[in-house]
Amino acid sequence: MGLIDYGGAACGDRHQDFAYMVFPPGRDAMLDGALATYEAATGVVIDRRRVRALNAIAAIGFLALRHGHAPEEVWCGRTLAQDLAWTLAALQQTNL
Repeated sequence: MGLIDYGGAACGDRHQDFAYMVFPPGRDAMLDGALATYEAATGVVIDRRRVRALNAIAAIGFLALRHGHAPEEVWCGRTLAQDLAWTLAALQQTNL
């Protein structure tokens, strides 16, 4: 028996569910495992390029949210240097 909470459910792009599982190159174990499990269970193939593009979009969005905050201030869990590092790494991984 279990409980399913649909309070935060939304109709959207299924690729978005995997966008925060993208890490620096060479650290794809979480994304690989999640996609393998999801694809085997649903028969739906997830486009890794789209997942990486959505991760880059999220990084840019969080960087924009920093407006008005000091570079050393931890905002949304990161400093400016960390947000810039995430954004640059995410953009490099998109291969667009």
